[in-house]
Amino acid sequence: MSDTLKNHEVDNWYHELLDITLSENSYKERYKRLQDFYTRFLRSLVDSGVGYNSQYTLFDFVARRYSFPSKLRMELNGLRITLSKSSLLSEDELCSRFLYDLSVLNGLIRVTRGEALSEELRNKIADLNIEAQSQTNHHYSGVSGSLEPSLTYDHSKIEVATPHQTDAYNETRGTVIARELRVRVESIYNDKLSVSFEGEITHDLFKDIFEITWKYGEEVSPFDSVVSGLWIGAVVNLVNVRQKKGSAYLVDYIVYEPDYLIDISSLAECFQSYTSSPAFYFLNRLKESVNSMPIRLGNVVNTLFDELVCESASNKITVKDLWSRIFNESPIEFTACPDLQTDEQSKIFFKEVGDQFNHLANVTRNILHAKDYGVDLNKAYVEPSVICPAFGLQGRLDFLVIDEVVSGKFTNQKAVIIELKSGKPPFGDIKGEAIGENHAAQLALYRLVIEQNLGIDYRNITNYILYSKPENKNLRMITFPLVRLQKLIAVRNSIVTADHRLLSSDPKALINDHFGILKSLLEVLSSNPSKLVMQYILPGILGVYSKLTRLDGYERAYFSLFYQFIARESYISKCSDIHTELSRSQSSLWLNGRDLKEDSGELLTNLKVIKADEEDPLIICFTYERKNPDEISNFRDGDIVLLYNQSEVGSSVMNEIVFKGSIKEISENRVSVKLRYKQKRDDLFAVGRVFTLERDFMDHSFNLMYRGLFSFISSPHVKMRELFLGLRKPEYDERIQLITNPEPELRMIVEQSVRNLDYYLLEGPPGTGKTSRAMRAIIKEYSESDKNILLLAYTNRAVDEICQVLNDEGGLGLSYIRIGSSLSSSETSQSRLIDKVISNCKNRSEVKKVITDQKIYVGTVASIAGKPDLFLLKSFDVAILDEASQVLEPQLLGLISSKNANGTLSIKRWIMIGDQKQLPAVVIQPKRMTKVEEQDLSEIGLFDCRSSLFERLLYNVRDKKWSRALGNLTKQGRMHQVVSDLPNDLFYSGELEVADKMRQLAKVGKFAETRGLTGIMKLFNKRLLFFDTLKEEDSGSVKTSLNEANIVCRLVNELYNHSIESQLDFNPEKTVGIIAPYRRQIALIRNKLYESGFKYASRITIDTIERFQGSQREVIIYSMCLNNLSQINSLSEERVKLIGEELEIDRKLNVALTRAQDYMIIVGNAGLMRRDPILNQVVNHYQDKGGYYTFEEVRRLFLS
Repeated sequence: MSDTLKNHEVDNWYHELLDITLSENSYKERYKRLQDFYTRFLRSLVDSGVGYNSQYTLFDFVARRYSFPSKLRMELNGLRITLSKSSLLSEDELCSRFLYDLSVLNGLIRVTRGEALSEELRNKIADLNIEAQSQTNHHYSGVSGSLEPSLTYDHSKIEVATPHQTDAYNETRGTVIARELRVRVESIYNDKLSVSFEGEITHDLFKDIFEITWKYGEEVSPFDSVVSGLWIGAVVNLVNVRQKKGSAYLVDYIVYEPDYLIDISSLAECFQSYTSSPAFYFLNRLKESVNSMPIRLGNVVNTLFDELVCESASNKITVKDLWSRIFNESPIEFTACPDLQTDEQSKIFFKEVGDQFNHLANVTRNILHAKDYGVDLNKAYVEPSVICPAFGLQGRLDFLVIDEVVSGKFTNQKAVIIELKSGKPPFGDIKGEAIGENHAAQLALYRLVIEQNLGIDYRNITNYILYSKPENKNLRMITFPLVRLQKLIAVRNSIVTADHRLLSSDPKALINDHFGILKSLLEVLSSNPSKLVMQYILPGILGVYSKLTRLDGYERAYFSLFYQFIARESYISKCSDIHTELSRSQSSLWLNGRDLKEDSGELLTNLKVIKADEEDPLIICFTYERKNPDEISNFRDGDIVLLYNQSEVGSSVMNEIVFKGSIKEISENRVSVKLRYKQKRDDLFAVGRVFTLERDFMDHSFNLMYRGLFSFISSPHVKMRELFLGLRKPEYDERIQLITNPEPELRMIVEQSVRNLDYYLLEGPPGTGKTSRAMRAIIKEYSESDKNILLLAYTNRAVDEICQVLNDEGGLGLSYIRIGSSLSSSETSQSRLIDKVISNCKNRSEVKKVITDQKIYVGTVASIAGKPDLFLLKSFDVAILDEASQVLEPQLLGLISSKNANGTLSIKRWIMIGDQKQLPAVVIQPKRMTKVEEQDLSEIGLFDCRSSLFERLLYNVRDKKWSRALGNLTKQGRMHQVVSDLPNDLFYSGELEVADKMRQLAKVGKFAETRGLTGIMKLFNKRLLFFDTLKEEDSGSVKTSLNEANIVCRLVNELYNHSIESQLDFNPEKTVGIIAPYRRQIALIRNKLYESGFKYASRITIDTIERFQGSQREVIIYSMCLNNLSQINSLSEERVKLIGEELEIDRKLNVALTRAQDYMIIVGNAGLMRRDPILNQVVNHYQDKGGYYTFEEVRRLFLS
């Protein structure tokens, strides 16, 4: 714009001001014109392509862009408030303010346009100024070098809507003297709390017990309504503690149980345009996920935006470039989406994708780079995660820009947050400025977290919602007043309070108490006559509430019991409690010190970037050095991890930008991590940059259990519910004949598996061929009958075993699709992952044909449950669940009640294979919390929530003598009889028989068949070996034993060397396996193997008992790692006495003792073991068999 044109435009603004000044209209009319003038002038200063959700947001952006002096900023904010409230003020009040407000507007023009007040207007204002001074007593102070007045007046009559956004805020509420305090509640009053520091934390400015308040004056605070739910002893975070107000310190935020992290996106959904309520959080727990065109569009648009942010200037991307990859990431969801089944629907969808891509491309390529915004995409973080225990929140942002990547120096930097939304803006978005309440809430929470974690001044954080659907004004700025932010945290507190009550409440009252909030929500919504609420919102909420309230008898008790069980498990997994190890909870990320985590192997530091993977830019490779030879790492391939920049200022998940990923491979001094999202910044993973890696804690499985429970209990298929509640006998059709000819021992089992029309239970002790023989025979029968088969297991390792049964080499040679991740699947099944199977498909119809034609699907319970859309495409004649005793009942309910597109059950019958005397499901809660007291539920075999559905059905089948629904395997073909005798006597009452007498009764083992055994190898004349060790006083942890690690290392090397010398086969995946109870001991043993130069140190399996179930090796070495009596006590606490059984079962010990084919070796402290009745029997048995060696003998053999 030329100077002449610019001056002309400025003159126009000044003349309009003069016209308003000289007007003979009332002051109310003049203020209407001033308000219009003010808004239009601000808009003339910004890009018309961006929306601003409020006048303050617009003002805030202009003030930052033009670097307003603090005084002018305060004066303009006062003017804004006056203009918004002018209709409420009298003519006299407006008259007294008029000249001052004119001068403020003049200052605005001068600062932004660089032109002084016109002489004509200056003279007129001077005349009016003199006149006003003679009529009023208001104080004027001249602005330096000009005639413009600067009037200071009382704001008390005008509500300050945004105190958090003004420089006067701290002066009003007091100076912050502590940014964050973690305290425990001692006493609760109407408007204040008495608190003390939690743990050993103290603060010089505060007494041991002090009072705090959240109320400033007589104002209503969002925390007023929820403080009644607080309890004595609660841990709370106080954020922004200010100087005393009377006897109490004033705080901006009170955060209940801050270790209980709430997902930001879930919390934001509590805020809707028609009302706000924590009830939406609990409602969404139960509602099944919906697959629709808007959902699919949202996923596509998010990926497109990520790619547009990361594109290079020389290589512009198109939708066509990305579509194949986008589709392959969610092929089942796209293929099953009911809104995308016709050509017309697809055409609409692809057009919408193209339109939104173009809108987003305009934003990333043009608007963000414009002068008004100055967003440098080269400084962008794509989908970074945030963990904020200060506010009890966690989440993942869509887009974040920060000037520098160096941590610890964020304070004076500027940040831009953009949250992308693919749906329509709120109804009535005429000006292109509206922002949905839930969207605004989500953005506000992210801003709070970025401010708190990174220490960036809120005034330096710009917040945008990016709507990709509108053609114009996609980018919309928003700011947040303190009271709005407090309301968000208050609703979070309500959620935490409700969940905390479930820890100890009576489950009988759960529906009325916990879900009574739904009733309150319904009452509020019923008074809202809008079409949106009446036709679309109210019916869905009413449907859920009515289903809950109609439950009675067994079903009501069942739902209440398991809902409370899931809630407690979730709560403790986040916060821990006095009965659980802190390291098993998410809060260990910030409550355990860095040194402690590093010492325990839960933290890898000083990871130096060496390169990015050439084939996959998501894979980052690091090198690291151990500080000392005995330093351990508790990480392994496939672990879900957190990665963040490491600085010299104490970096942690609380003060860094966090990236989530999975370990692709880890070795002695290298680790490669696959990130979830590609990053734009070249400097982020530059060679030489240093990072820290920690374990991630996933909680999505709890959501699946909540939804599965509600889906099951509210299912219209009454017979299905009665069946699995134990109220109906499974149906049996003896007319069905076999097609295949299984081996005689398995014939009846296979026959019963096809004749049972509802479910069939197969109990198989260790080594009886549950997977390799029985499951194989059943799969063959169903496959040759041309049935659709779903194969499930709890762990990926067990799924690998199933895939081996199906594969061509040594298996049935059947085609199948595996649902899962490449990082958690064996090499032999990689080609059967769904993205690989459909890679050659040219269109969706071909993909649909592949998916529907495929007869066999395989996956973990979690991965299949996480793909509910599979059941819209496929119905299964049978689901076969292996290792069924490891699966909690709520984990299966969603699959049991899953429906196909026609509304009928997707799975017709179930076959569950397991052994209740082997590993149970993993549960964090102590046994006292999971015992079932409800008499009605004990009648259906439900005695403990920790038990699997397999165990409960097993009890019912035996109790009600439904014998045809149960099969048993008794011949084991794994263990030599000498190895099996002990577990057979301890746990199976001697019922196990050998299947292969030639091998299992052979007198000489593999390593004793060769002549000339010397040294340690002489010991292998015995199949059972026990090496006694003593307690290690200086080990530093009860979870490690250096002596045991050295002995194990020596044994493995001796076995390997002997195999080479004697030309025996040594396969690291088959010959030797090492079991240890703790990850620390596992890591220590592997370190020792690396140090010894053992060739297969990275390939040999060293793992916990839990991960060894279903596996076998020729030689098993069990490092028991017992160092004190408390470990013995914890072992005994996990033992159970099964219903109908006389013997107490140590299920972990049973698994450990039954993995070996030829040799079972125990390394442990015999003295401690003798203090336990079951372990004492183990020591005695090994002594009786002649394979026991005292510590003195062990020291001579191994440690001298």
